[in-house]
Amino acid sequence: MLRRIPFIQEGAPRIIGPLAIEVKAENTTRVEFYLDGELKYNDEESPYQWLLESSPGLHTIEVFAYNEYGNVSKDVVDIFVIL
Repeated sequence: MLRRIPFIQEGAPRIIGPLAIEVKAENTTRVEFYLDGELKYNDEESPYQWLLESSPGLHTIEVFAYNEYGNVSKDVVDIFVIL
C-alpha cells in the first residue's frame, strides 16, 4: 500500500516514528550524523548511534566517519518519514 503513494521515492525506506540509527565502523574515532545537511549528532564512542526524530516527509541522512589520521568515509540514504 505505501509503495503506491505517488509522491514517495520508490527506493526510499519508509520510517514510522523515531528510529535508532547505528553505524558499524572500524578504525573510526568519530561519527557525525546529518539530517538534510544539518549536523544533528556527533558520537565519539562505539557503538556509533543516533536517535532519529524527524518531521514527516522525504529526508536525507548523511553519515561521516573519521579516523585518527583525518580520513573520512561518507554514506548517504534518502528516507521517507511517515509519522
